[in-house]
Amino acid sequence: MYKGTLELGFPIGLPNELGIKGRVFSIAGSLTEVDNAASTVSDTGSLRVSMGAGLSWASPFGPVRIDITKAVVKESFDDTEILSFGFGSVF
Repeated sequence: MYKGTLELGFPIGLPNELGIKGRVFSIAGSLTEVDNAASTVSDTGSLRVSMGAGLSWASPFGPVRIDITKAVVKESFDDTEILSFGFGSVF
C-alpha cells in the first residue's frame, strides 16, 4: 500500500480565533498484493487519484474536517464517496 497527499490550507475570511480554514487537496495511492482468498477487497494495483476541497476546524475537542471529493482516476469496481467527515488526529 502507498499513499501521498498534497494539501494547501488558506484563510476563508473568518476571524482567526474561530480556527476555521479552507483546504484544497489531492490524494493518490494504491493497494497491492491483496490476498483474495481471505478478503472481499479487489484491486489491480493501479493508481487511484482524488481531488477535493474542505473546511478544517480546530475545535476545543480536537480537529474536525469536512471534505467534498471527486475520484478522478479510479477502477470501475471502486466504491467512491463524495462527502467525508473526520474527527481527531493521526498519531
